[in-house]
Amino acid sequence: MESLRAHGVRRRLWKWGGLLALLLGTFIVGNCFVSADKAFGRKMYGHDFVPFYTAGKFVRTGHADQIYDPAATRISEHLTCQQAGLVIEHEFGAFLNPPFAALPAAWLARWPYETALTVWTAILGVMLVGAVALMVRLFPVGTSALTWGLLPLLLFTSLSVWQATLHAQNTFFSLLVLAATVTFWRTDRPVFAGLAAGLLLLKPQLGAIVIVALLATTGWPAAFGLAISGGALLLASHLYLPGLLGDYLHRLPGNLESIQGLPNYTWNRHITFLAFWRLLLQGHVGALPTALVQRLAAICQVAVAMPLGAAICKTRQDPRRLDRTIAAIIASTPLLLPYYMDYDMTLLAIAAVLCAGDAIQNGVERRTGVAWVALYVVMEVNAGISGMTPLIPAVPALAVLAGTLIVRALRPMAVSQAPMAMDFTSEPRAMAA
Repeated sequence: MESLRAHGVRRRLWKWGGLLALLLGTFIVGNCFVSADKAFGRKMYGHDFVPFYTAGKFVRTGHADQIYDPAATRISEHLTCQQAGLVIEHEFGAFLNPPFAALPAAWLARWPYETALTVWTAILGVMLVGAVALMVRLFPVGTSALTWGLLPLLLFTSLSVWQATLHAQNTFFSLLVLAATVTFWRTDRPVFAGLAAGLLLLKPQLGAIVIVALLATTGWPAAFGLAISGGALLLASHLYLPGLLGDYLHRLPGNLESIQGLPNYTWNRHITFLAFWRLLLQGHVGALPTALVQRLAAICQVAVAMPLGAAICKTRQDPRRLDRTIAAIIASTPLLLPYYMDYDMTLLAIAAVLCAGDAIQNGVERRTGVAWVALYVVMEVNAGISGMTPLIPAVPALAVLAGTLIVRALRPMAVSQAPMAMDFTSEPRAMAA
């Protein structure tokens, strides 16, 4: 039975979410009626797809050895942008994914850039729908449609989702894979969880912490699944792109530095401790982080990693904590890494769903709810504030949320508290109205 407090929270979320959706819908419709030189158009869309498409083109034309060559990549990208008539200003994006990520790109590169982008957009849309369907099933059995319906509403109004969409980023693939990993993880199917988690290696920075925690809590069955999917990716790389894995590992640090040292590099778009201190102490200048910045970031990372590690250890002893620990892991991941873009904050939707399910079963905790709302609001304005000032407000907001979730995961579970994650034999969650 839903409490009156939870009902009030839900009603307020529908009210403010509906107003945001109306405002966003007005902007979308209005964009169709402004002059072409002021409207957001096709030529501005999907620039982050260019490095992905370029890597695929290298593979398809027999020049796979140039995937991690900055000079060759820059020339090819500018040629693609020129042929497609894209609106750019000396942009260059290095391909920072492992070589096996270039194989699906090679399939897309069979078409001209604009056609490939259209196909890629359709694929991303299907992935987003699939991810939402999986997340809806994470809610407790019998959850009202008025409750799980908030998920698509708040995703639609989230700036992170729109950033991922307009950049044509592969965030929705990661969201789908992470949702599948969490689904298998919390329903005691560790082999399948490991299989799904292996696909996160296509964008390692998003899956590293999750994979470590999955192995720590489930042991060899998840490792077996991870070995199958991860091994398949490595085998595909060896067979179709021989030698490139070593090239990737060797060149990645230098390629990352080459773009992060550019005058127009968007440090303000990272949601990490490294970017927070980098922007705060060095400002909007084209320079790599100083030693002081790196030390401050490392101290903050350790401050988050130690209690999170303790929560993971406690989950091994008491699996009833699993939902809370997974939510804490997902929320803490950006803070523990040196590279995490704002559009990938979309993945925190899974943590939010787990927290909502916990609130439905065990009652709303005010501090957790306030921390989630604060982060959501801050993320809506983060890009604007961090673009004009040397402050990334989303980082401290996320740190507060992560700390709140870690403390909740460390808290002793009452005897009556039995999270849905422990219902291992249940049928898939119903979307009850």
